[in-house]
Amino acid sequence: MKSQIKVSTQLNALHHWPGAPENRLYLSHPHMHAFHISARASVKHEDREIEFHDLRDSLEIAVSLMLIGGKRGVLDLGPRSCETIGREILETLHQVDQVEVREDEGCEAIVTRTPVKPQIVTVCGSTKFKNETIEVVQTLTSEGHLVLAVGFFGHADKIEMEPSLKEHLDQLHLRKIDASDWIYVVNPGGYIGSSTANEIEHAHSIGIPVIYLETPEHVPA
Repeated sequence: MKSQIKVSTQLNALHHWPGAPENRLYLSHPHMHAFHISARASVKHEDREIEFHDLRDSLEIAVSLMLIGGKRGVLDLGPRSCETIGREILETLHQVDQVEVREDEGCEAIVTRTPVKPQIVTVCGSTKFKNETIEVVQTLTSEGHLVLAVGFFGHADKIEMEPSLKEHLDQLHLRKIDASDWIYVVNPGGYIGSSTANEIEHAHSIGIPVIYLETPEHVPA
């Protein structure tokens, strides 16, 4: 399941547009709006991990931090546009995906968080560590990474391979490393076989970081 929750707050406040063009010069002076501000956040299950009231409290605090002192207690958002208000809320509330800011009943800006491009990681290690590799792939995938891994677990599944196929798969794995941001080595007990050592050396040679399940006593150069 994946869904969104939405919370809203409202306040009457001033703002102004310092760079207003000649035909909209009146907008450069402080003027009042009823600002309707909503925030949307993704939740993963019906017993949602983000409570409505907590998110609304956070939204109201984020808005209050933007306010500057006004005359006779009038709230003032300064030179912020609706888009600026939305961006600042997204920067403050990392659990929020989208902010909607409406002036009165007519004009509205919708600001959406730009998705972060996932990093590509190649999982390396002996094919006898099938269960451990699958667990690492699942963990990295759940963390939002784009994961590349072996297609065959030759040792674990006792698959007999022709030498030409083994060479092809080894070279294909190196090409996966070429396309990666970093590699993750599955090495229970610190074990690193010759093929994995070659992959680590290849990663080092092209400047790709190497992360280990267990820190080995000897790190291939």
